[in-house]
Amino acid sequence: MVTVPIVTRMVSPVEFGKSALFTLVQTFFSLIAFLGLDQAFVRYFNTKEYDKKNLLYNSILFPLILCCLFIIGIIIFEKHLSFWLFEQNEPLLMFLLCLFLPALLVNRFAFLIIRMNLRGKLYSLLSISTQIINFISLLILLYFFERSFRSIILATIISTLVNTFIAFMFTKDAWSLNKKYFDKTLLKKLFQFGAPLVPATALSWVLDSVDKIGLKQWGSYEQLGLYAAAFKIVALLTVLQTIFTTTWVPVAYKWYEDKENVVKFDFVRILVLAIMAITFAGIVVLRDIVLLFLGPAYRNTAIIFIYLLLIPVMYTISETTTLGIAFSGKTQFNLYVSIICVTCSVIGNFLLIPSYGARGAALSTGAAYLVFFWARTIFSRRLWYKFKLDKYFINVSALVVLVLMVEFNAQKYFEVIIMGLIILINGVFVKKYYIGLQGKS
Repeated sequence: MVTVPIVTRMVSPVEFGKSALFTLVQTFFSLIAFLGLDQAFVRYFNTKEYDKKNLLYNSILFPLILCCLFIIGIIIFEKHLSFWLFEQNEPLLMFLLCLFLPALLVNRFAFLIIRMNLRGKLYSLLSISTQIINFISLLILLYFFERSFRSIILATIISTLVNTFIAFMFTKDAWSLNKKYFDKTLLKKLFQFGAPLVPATALSWVLDSVDKIGLKQWGSYEQLGLYAAAFKIVALLTVLQTIFTTTWVPVAYKWYEDKENVVKFDFVRILVLAIMAITFAGIVVLRDIVLLFLGPAYRNTAIIFIYLLLIPVMYTISETTTLGIAFSGKTQFNLYVSIICVTCSVIGNFLLIPSYGARGAALSTGAAYLVFFWARTIFSRRLWYKFKLDKYFINVSALVVLVLMVEFNAQKYFEVIIMGLIILINGVFVKKYYIGLQGKS
């Protein structure tokens, strides 16, 4: 909330667009290099048959090897990658990228260790410190170095390196690269869980990146910068997504292992649905105030960021409905979800970006995440138990109506009426399920 207003006032949309492509590379590495083994680490962390150091060693071994291959590739194709990202040679940034990638790897597993041990305060402290270090570094670089994409990227790299070192020190007792921990049986089990996630995560990267790649190919850095700025506003809501997902996944696995009554899962689903739907409606109604966070050159992005709001909203809600896929171990269904959504996104971006630029990219991506939610939910019900869908139909329909009102410039009071109905309906739903939960406890 502090960084976005400053950056969008000091850096032009063109420069902001270039920094967004560096984030694209970071995301690609994070999704591919882990080979799904970070998710397997989470899945088996609470099982009693494996020693934690043994589990960590076998989970991180192949990602480390793959990370080295990534670095070799960057060294070999340094100029090509640099020109594709920035349209100029940036040897310093390419060198720092080689340091940045292994730091991301260690950072991921260190944070997973903290998260799965339910050390919420430490997790929050480290997450906040990353942002503080990034903010201070960015201010110094923008004022004393240059007001360009380089300062944004350098601040990201500095904050990640520092925070990774801190996170490692807090978890150093869990780390050991002693080959005595190598376990073929465990590694096979980890790959059986994680391997089906690899193509799914690759497709997830395509889903999250085809809009930005499309804007670079068929649009301009300025359109990409406006789009990235709208994403920064959406990131405020992504905070809720991150908080919930971080705490919910280990709790959900624990409930499942303890054979808790499914009514507890039902209540969490309805509560999260209500919170995210009401939050979405509130941001849409108050969008003119929210856009004041951006610099003047970025404020003509209302409909862009409203379409993009569907990403964290639908993703967060789906985290409560997709559990059947994880619990069943049939992670190939994540691949099916990704194929469906990526197909929708690629077609949408190909058709809309040339004519509508960032607006078309946002529409395509928002629609793809609506499909993402329903695909995850339907597959999960098939693999777990058939929870009711009526609440989701009602809420999603109401959110789509709100978006259409903004698209077609409807009167503000219609938006307020829809928001009031969303609050009322979800209040009734939550109360009903809370009473049911009390009756089962």
